[in-house]
Amino acid sequence: MMTSASKIRTKLVNREKEVRLIAERLEVLSRNEPLLDPVLFFYGVPRVGKTRLLEECRLMASSRGMPTAFVDFDKEYTQRRYEDESGKTQLAFDLMQALVESADAPAGNPIFLEKDNSLVAAEKLQDYIRWLQGFLKKPIALLFDTLEESPGPTFSWLQDELLAPLLDTSRILVGMAGWAGYRESKAEFHWPIVRRMFSHHLRPFTEEETRQHLDSMDSSHRWSSHPRVFDFTGGLPGLNEEAVSTSANNITELLKHIVDVIFKRAGKKELQPLERDLLSALSVLRKFDTLLLMHITDSLWPDEYKNIDRPRAREILKSLRDTSFLEIHPNSYGYVIPHDLRRVLNAEQRERDTKRHFKVHCLAARWFREQVKEGDVVDVADELYHLAGAWKDTTEYRDMELTIPSDLFEGNNKKTQLTKRLKQALEIAKTQKRPDELREKIRIVLKSDEFHWVLDDSEIKNLAEQCDDFLGEAV
Repeated sequence: MMTSASKIRTKLVNREKEVRLIAERLEVLSRNEPLLDPVLFFYGVPRVGKTRLLEECRLMASSRGMPTAFVDFDKEYTQRRYEDESGKTQLAFDLMQALVESADAPAGNPIFLEKDNSLVAAEKLQDYIRWLQGFLKKPIALLFDTLEESPGPTFSWLQDELLAPLLDTSRILVGMAGWAGYRESKAEFHWPIVRRMFSHHLRPFTEEETRQHLDSMDSSHRWSSHPRVFDFTGGLPGLNEEAVSTSANNITELLKHIVDVIFKRAGKKELQPLERDLLSALSVLRKFDTLLLMHITDSLWPDEYKNIDRPRAREILKSLRDTSFLEIHPNSYGYVIPHDLRRVLNAEQRERDTKRHFKVHCLAARWFREQVKEGDVVDVADELYHLAGAWKDTTEYRDMELTIPSDLFEGNNKKTQLTKRLKQALEIAKTQKRPDELREKIRIVLKSDEFHWVLDDSEIKNLAEQCDDFLGEAV
């Protein structure tokens, strides 16, 4: 789908590094100097601002007099438009038309949809781009959004038959964007493109950057100054904009609206209510495998998921993986919800169903404790995380009288209990060869919000030092 620059609605803020990456490449190309990495790939979760950044790239290129074309694969009819052999010719035709309009320079050898095959169309487009560069003495910018939705064969053709030859013979900037799990999607990057690519993870805003973003849109809006907006949007620019534009009158309505947007945008399909509830519950977990999924579903929904077996669990996981909400864990066996989405769903779960949120923490803490007993000592990091999360819920929601089961904690001294569990796990570590991995995981856990709610900075530092000292002795 060819898009229009008029769709840009908000001021771009807090993206200085990304704008610099674009500007540096445009400057080199404008000086007619060689550029090693003219392919710029921004990746991240939905609503993190990838499209907005590509639109800014188009504006920056246009302001320099560069012809530009922008294709967004994120529409159902657009996907159908570019499927099959004819879809490749259609894509070349659309790119040429966009460049013709942008440069106000008609093509001398136009592409004919009913006549030209994809190879002929690619050659015609390449010839036009080279002619256009010579005629205008300007580079060209080609921008492609939502790559994970592009038809695989068409994306392969785009790389091999169009972009790869142009990268070696033309002054061209290729901007691309896709979601965080893009590398698991049906479309894959090919080596001629990868070797000329600079990949950049587009992250959500910090709390302060979120405040700046909200102020840049409408500092007088009721949600702009609300202290909890960052918790609910996770700093995702697209959700910040939703918070300012919504007519929600209270926190409950705001949360529902934001989560509806997330499920609609990242779901890629219509999720059933039970699937949405399951994803919200799983967002409490830093990681999980099939067995833990079975344990959680059987405990929370005994009627719907009673005595669930592995084949059924795998069916559930497959259904969830058809969305943007589930990824293979990058460093171990199992699955994760992308962190930038997980924090939003986790905040919504705590607010909407605090008792379920607390129960998941307790179930997971007990689960990972058993894994530690069986020898998986690095799982103590997740056990500590969920113990701290349970304590946080009991502290923040005192009116609900949430009580941590006695088999998880004895007494009310949080620091003593957490230290005890850490030391017990470290004792097991003496017989294993994974101290560096354990140290890294524990340090990551100790930096989490849950621990900063339960313990102060000096107590957290003391725990980290105990871990370092103990593991140093073990080595």
